Amino acid sequence: MKQLDIFSTFTELQPQDTVGREVVNKGMNKQVPKVQLKDNDKLEEFKSPYVADSINKLDEKLGIEAQIIETFPDYSGISSSEAPGLVGAICKDIACWEHRSLQELRPMAALNIVSLLCKERLNGDGKQLSVFMIGIAPSASGKGDHIDYSNYLLSHLGLGDSVYSDPRSDKSIYLDFYESGGLVYLVDEVQSLFSGMLSKSSSEYTQSMLSLLMKLNTASSVTLPGNLQRELRIENPTKLMPFLGFAGYSTPSELSFILNERNIQSGLLGRFVFFPGTHIRRPKKKNVSREISKDVFDRCKSIIDKKTPILMSDVALETLSMIDDLFDRDEFLNHPRLGAVYARGSEQVKRNSYLIGAERGIVNREDVLYALGLFVKSVQSCLSSKKENCSNKGLEEEAMSIAKDYAQDWVLQSVLANKMTKNRSVFREMHKNRPNSHYKIIQSLIDRGALVVEGKKLKVA
Repeated sequence: MKQLDIFSTFTELQPQDTVGREVVNKGMNKQVPKVQLKDNDKLEEFKSPYVADSINKLDEKLGIEAQIIETFPDYSGISSSEAPGLVGAICKDIACWEHRSLQELRPMAALNIVSLLCKERLNGDGKQLSVFMIGIAPSASGKGDHIDYSNYLLSHLGLGDSVYSDPRSDKSIYLDFYESGGLVYLVDEVQSLFSGMLSKSSSEYTQSMLSLLMKLNTASSVTLPGNLQRELRIENPTKLMPFLGFAGYSTPSELSFILNERNIQSGLLGRFVFFPGTHIRRPKKKNVSREISKDVFDRCKSIIDKKTPILMSDVALETLSMIDDLFDRDEFLNHPRLGAVYARGSEQVKRNSYLIGAERGIVNREDVLYALGLFVKSVQSCLSSKKENCSNKGLEEEAMSIAKDYAQDWVLQSVLANKMTKNRSVFREMHKNRPNSHYKIIQSLIDRGALVVEGKKLKVA
């Protein structure tokens, strides 16, 4: 088997396709010219060979996808470029907005939109329908078009007030939630938010955001802290089935510090579904729309006010039960690296399955298998980050040896960075190829507490 890159696209060049659709804009009946979808605009089916992490014999011999296909033969017929139902329709509409094709992240934007449309609904288990997701793709590859599309559509549907940018403290999360009654954080450059939440040098209020977000991801109720109850004079401080979603975007190099052992074991990564994009930027399109398909708009609007729960068909329930059994196998459940992620696997598949089936009000087997494919790609992101983390570990050791010589007392970060490039060829090469990239190694040492920081200065802890 060949080594899996974290941003393998699992794509093959496909014949060109076209999209032509009626759009929403004032008159609601305007026609947009057909948009040419470029070479890589179609994804291959979920048939890509799974690449194993050498730390586990399971991954070396029979990867997760091979076991899934053995359990669900029809899984191999599920195409990642053909999402079912409304999610698929939104994905096709997003394609018309893209300056550069970024099909791997379209399902993330679509699921985030449908989730907010369903903030007043529950699933068949009586739980709310929020999701936590992170999309990863190179800078200037098209992530901004997905954010713009989401904001535009949700605003025109009257849900713009439920979309927030990144929070600043645990207090701001509570205030945002009680002000909106249910919200989605839509965050670009999400690595900055995580860097603050994971850094020991951040304020207590910033660090507390992470535990609060993790709590709200699964909580069946939330109660406003006493000090905020008094400050805001809220009569009913407890809300049942709190709806709080999260969709963040970042680049491979910026987000790599999150995909590590500590964040797996803490349960952080298990609460997110990752959407890895291609490692390349695709050519610009000549025909780009800035309108919403009337079909998509009308279908979205039709489910906003629905209150009925979304249910599972019998065959979907049976499929989920089999997925439960699959991830309960010892080689998954007690995987030395990803056990905490696999343990939440069936729950992540179930959450996205409910969203895929939201328009119909009932989830079928195809919805479940498509959601399973999304989870598999998310897991592969975590697995294939090990190689990069090992490389970073070696660089951190080199940087730490320099810090011990020059940063036993407070020095400017720029001074340490300068010493790194002067004393080690590896950092000179890093800086030559990607200016200031060696600063990320310093930040990584700060994040794990090896260095302490005060303003622009730092020293060995």
